[in-house]
Amino acid sequence: MVSKSHAPRLQEEYSSELLALALLTNLGWLFLSPEQAFAARGGRYDQVVLRDVQS
Repeated sequence: MVSKSHAPRLQEEYSSELLALALLTNLGWLFLSPEQAFAARGGRYDQVVLRDVQS
């Protein structure tokens, strides 16, 4: 059993992730669905940078 002092801080991680997503959205970033991201990668899983989306 995991003690409370060693339990992961999931709420803290989640809230910081939400803040980062809100900031990126306010800066004009858009969410892509997994299907859209895969298509933007040219059907390649090893392609990380979406070259057609960069500006």
